[in-house]
Amino acid sequence: MQRARKCPTCRCDIEAQPAESIALSQALRLLHPREAAERAREEVALPPQLQLAGLRSLPLFVLEPLLPAQTIHLHVFEPRYIRLTQRALTEASLEKRFGMVAISHRGMSPVGVTVRIINWTEVAGGRYFLTVVGERRFRILRTWDVDGYRNAEVAWVNDAEPERVDPPTAEVAENSLADAAAATERAALPRRLMVRECKAAIGEWTAAVMQGWERRTGQLDALLRELGPAPDGDTLEGAEMLGLCLGALVAYELVAEVLRKGVREPSLFIASGARAPHLAALEHDADVLQPAISELSDSEFWRHFERRYGRNPDLASPDIQAMVLPLLRTDFGILETYRPSRAAAPLPCSLVACCARDDARLKPGQLEAWAAYAADGQFREQTFEVTPLPWSTPHRYLIESPSSFQTFLARECDELLSDLAFLVAT
Repeated sequence: MQRARKCPTCRCDIEAQPAESIALSQALRLLHPREAAERAREEVALPPQLQLAGLRSLPLFVLEPLLPAQTIHLHVFEPRYIRLTQRALTEASLEKRFGMVAISHRGMSPVGVTVRIINWTEVAGGRYFLTVVGERRFRILRTWDVDGYRNAEVAWVNDAEPERVDPPTAEVAENSLADAAAATERAALPRRLMVRECKAAIGEWTAAVMQGWERRTGQLDALLRELGPAPDGDTLEGAEMLGLCLGALVAYELVAEVLRKGVREPSLFIASGARAPHLAALEHDADVLQPAISELSDSEFWRHFERRYGRNPDLASPDIQAMVLPLLRTDFGILETYRPSRAAAPLPCSLVACCARDDARLKPGQLEAWAAYAADGQFREQTFEVTPLPWSTPHRYLIESPSSFQTFLARECDELLSDLAFLVAT
């Protein structure tokens, strides 16, 4: 079913509410009495302005947590969310917006974020590739079903307006990572990770990790289920910094920026799968065959990318490759041109450098070189035994074999939990 308010004959837009099909309504009540009764109760419960087929409602895309000003890419293939996307793109009152909320084993989160579609492409089968940016948080008051997806009446959360962050361009790759980290720090200050309410969520998430549960690799559902209002002020009460590969360098520059601003230093820095900042130059790259790939032709880029990281079946589609290639080129451009913003000097916190055993993206000694950034007695190396997927490599261990790292991280969090605010830079 394709949901559109158009005349089936002339395809003109119909502003009025379409009439109810009596025969279809009777069939639904006869064949699905429980669902029909539930739908009727929902419609009766709605305030008058929300009973007009959702003209003033907010459609919900139930997937994962999102933060204001965060940009993500979506591949929309489920029929219900194809209809939601079509509604967001065509319904004037929505202005290309819908709500995104997370879901976990305990149900749908009561807090979500409105997102605005800033770019979209329709591909074969009616699917969509979307780029959306988070805008404003809301709390769900009640929900009901429309065309297979959920709609909601919401109450807005009074947040401080986040600083505008323009999407990255090709020029970003030519700038130093220090400038990018400084911009990230400025944008993050108004919406620091809800320190007060975060502590309880961290304890809950740590317990879940210790039991081996996580809804999707990389998604901290228990931590982000209840965002709640941001605390007064923007001071960190201590932080744990974690970065994987390029994220380790971003996290390092973010720590340097925080220290320059005099904000309280983090408690622990974890670098995973990355060589130390002073070894960032291409001559130190473990790929001696082709250390720089960001400016190669499309076919050569993918050939060397797959040689490094394996032939990922999720990237086999030409449509998917076309969508992610500009992002990957930007990431690799930053990685290949990065130079640290300061000389190697000890950070005022413990430092753990970790990787999977047999990670081909690191040369011998490059992980140990992080010791130059730790005070005496504050450096540790951690190696994890992993079994990658048949097509993959050990470098992707946090995605494909996270259990050993989860146990390690839970232990570290447990030690810092008394005054921990969690900041993940990836």
